[in-house]
Amino acid sequence: LAEAENGTTVIDLIGEKGKTGQLQIDCVEITDENTVFDIAINCINVKDIELFVKSDPMVYIFRPYDSHVTYTSKEEIPESMWCLVYQTEFKRADLNPRFTPFAVSSWALTRGNPDVILKLELWDHSSIGRHKLIGSAWTTPARILNGQDKFLNTFNTKGNFSGTISFEL
Repeated sequence: LAEAENGTTVIDLIGEKGKTGQLQIDCVEITDENTVFDIAINCINVKDIELFVKSDPMVYIFRPYDSHVTYTSKEEIPESMWCLVYQTEFKRADLNPRFTPFAVSSWALTRGNPDVILKLELWDHSSIGRHKLIGSAWTTPARILNGQDKFLNTFNTKGNFSGTISFEL
């Protein structure tokens, strides 16, 4: 694999009736696998989207799949190409939640690219599994680390403010 062109090898899959498909194997050099980010996420003024009770916020952090980590615009990345990196717990009826701090490896978060686009989604947890999207925001690990996006405003699908996500490193 390491000697293959661009670290990629394609193997034909053969079944009883002949060729049934292909398997693509990508070899990627892992850099900086020993660095770990200790992160605390809090939310401020989360939009309450519930009717009779308060929302139960949780945050998802996504990065693009490896094939898209060098893309520089979120619009270039199809919805199906986002990989979940971390999900916080939900906080019941708390519109200013402080989530449990967590650790994530640099490799899992950035794939060696500090300017990789991260998508953060703020959700309202549902005990029956019908979680509702409250809002989304995009940033990069570099912007979080240098303090440019210590506070990140989220917006719903209509473009309205839906809460702020803050980072403590």
